[in-house]
Amino acid sequence: MTVKNPRFWLPPGKLNPAPLDEKDHLLNEIKELGFWIPGARDLEIPYLRDLRDSCKEKKRDQDEADRKAEEMGRQVVDAMDPKQVRGALDEYLKWRRKKKGIDKGTLGDD
Repeated sequence: MTVKNPRFWLPPGKLNPAPLDEKDHLLNEIKELGFWIPGARDLEIPYLRDLRDSCKEKKRDQDEADRKAEEMGRQVVDAMDPKQVRGALDEYLKWRRKKKGIDKGTLGDD
């Protein structure tokens, strides 16, 4: 049996829809950036500010890396001729169907 990391499912939206103080605002900002910090409610405000700034930096760096990866992928596909792109897509779909256990060509196989 493989050990998996636990997943935390957070409700959508802000933690505090009507924040009362700066701590609630900081917690909302951290959650909106996509980070979950257990025990953050018990932290001091200066430490929460530092965490928020760190989360902003990580989010900005990740967005930049995602943008570069998307651009590189687009350049590779643009360099291929349409037959290569179609062949690569067909090969991926065959692999995906095999992995999922789908026998029939339900996605437009000829």
